[in-house]
Amino acid sequence: AEKRNETGLMMLGKIRPNKVYVVTKFVGAGPKAERRSASFTTDEISNSKILEYERTVDSEIRYLSDVHSHPWPQRPHPSGIDIDQLRRARKLRPWFVIGVFSSTGEVRFFGLEDDDLKEIPLQIIPSEFAEEDLLARVSEITDNNTLKKLRVGVIGCGSLGSAVVTGLAGTGID
Repeated sequence: AEKRNETGLMMLGKIRPNKVYVVTKFVGAGPKAERRSASFTTDEISNSKILEYERTVDSEIRYLSDVHSHPWPQRPHPSGIDIDQLRRARKLRPWFVIGVFSSTGEVRFFGLEDDDLKEIPLQIIPSEFAEEDLLARVSEITDNNTLKKLRVGVIGCGSLGSAVVTGLAGTGID
């Protein structure tokens, strides 16, 4: 930041069936990362080894996102280069998103929908968060108007079925 160069990190984690991304690990840029005032390149070899190791521990781990800085004080938004990078990354990883943060401390995430850039809602939730509070937070970032149009039937209401019904009720599905 002192040199006003870009920097960044890689986010690893899982994607829940409701398309909620759960970040399990942040990985720094790596020892051979290149930083300039208008560009940033991670140490691909170092980060690939970390991803490979994490997948041996948990095969569901994915490379979710690159997050990088724009070291000037304005609302973060991806550049044309960032959008091109996102388009290339999505060919291999359709779930991939990018994050951009600025010197103001604000961070925003973006994905593609029908090849158009779309901002993705973000909430940071600590792992010790209560499940009831988590459902309330998820409903805040979910398109409840779409969910209210859906109907779901659950057969069996034992311990698993009742938990499913409780979760569905928290999302707005009838």
